[in-house]
Amino acid sequence: MKFLSDAMHGRITRFLRILGYDTFYPFDMDDSEILKIAKKENRIIITRDIQLSQRAKSKNIPVILLTSVDFIKNFNKIYKTFSINLELNSSKSRCPICNSELIPIKKEAVFGKVPQKTYQRFKKFWICKNKECGKIYYEGIHWEKMRKQLEKVKNLK
Repeated sequence: MKFLSDAMHGRITRFLRILGYDTFYPFDMDDSEILKIAKKENRIIITRDIQLSQRAKSKNIPVILLTSVDFIKNFNKIYKTFSINLELNSSKSRCPICNSELIPIKKEAVFGKVPQKTYQRFKKFWICKNKECGKIYYEGIHWEKMRKQLEKVKNLK
């Protein structure tokens, strides 16, 4: 399952990527181009734009229209509509910045590239496969915060 999230949903995009979902996030793209890419790449459009939603439906492009500004409510709607997996798994995560795959990297290879305390505290690291990005990741305290938010998403009535 692949998504295309319009410019209003950066946080949703990051969460979907961390959960392992290929999520394209165009910054400055007109609706016609968004529709073309979604159709060509079999992507589900995530939007709050009613007109974009209607145009997607008329072209038989899957779309979810989010009506809230609340992250938990919106993510819950995506979760329920598409039965996405809300379990965090580093081996499936994608780069939340550029959407590329993450690959494990030996701890020794990140020495000097992450803060010393991070290097000492964590054993496992991942790096973005995209050489232009190359961001290094680990399961820090932010990982626990995301788990708590995803629990709220699951338990929302």
